[in-house]
Amino acid sequence: MGKGNVKKKKRAKGTCETCGNTVYCGDGCHICLESQEGPKYVIDDWEPAEDYFWCGGKKYEE
Repeated sequence: MGKGNVKKKKRAKGTCETCGNTVYCGDGCHICLESQEGPKYVIDDWEPAEDYFWCGGKKYEE
């Protein structure tokens, strides 16, 4: 018997807002703890910062 039509689940696209490696610091600031250089500000004052999504999703964790 063949496998037939097996549908794969689509993986949700990760963003800094939904990543488990991002930590809220207060006043709308979030930092990413996965950078080897140290924590990076990814969201500042509720807006994407310069380092937003710096990893391109490679470090994304649900």
